[in-house]
Amino acid sequence: MSAHKPTHFIHASPQLQRWKETSELLRKYQRALEAIAPREFGGHCMAGALSEGTLCLYASNGATAAKLRQRVPTLLTGLRNRGLEITAIRVLVQAAPPPRPREKPEKNPIGDKALDEMEQFTGHLESSPLKGALEKLLAHQRNRKDAGKA
Repeated sequence: MSAHKPTHFIHASPQLQRWKETSELLRKYQRALEAIAPREFGGHCMAGALSEGTLCLYASNGATAAKLRQRVPTLLTGLRNRGLEITAIRVLVQAAPPPRPREKPEKNPIGDKALDEMEQFTGHLESSPLKGALEKLLAHQRNRKDAGKA
């Protein structure tokens, strides 16, 4: 069996061929939009569906959508001047899903032997910010261990 390039499969399937053509057309509209839209919209709006001459622009939030709606006539003229055949622009909000909450890393308490050695070391230190910080750390770790046993 011979290996085929991905383009072979795209050209072999009419549906994949249509998707490829649509994605190329949307990339063309997106590049044109990026060229004519003010920089403040960079990354906050995206060319979307194109149906019967109407281009949908997806804004990342309501404020961006409102600003885009104010500029629709200018954007429409700019896109037409670039040879793109559109009759209207529709602005929709398509907010990104909220990020997943991060899982808190499991805290590994300091072992008893290490705490004892740190306590011995701290006892030999002169009064200093380091000694104060170590004493605070030791007290915190001992309290956690005591709370875990109760």
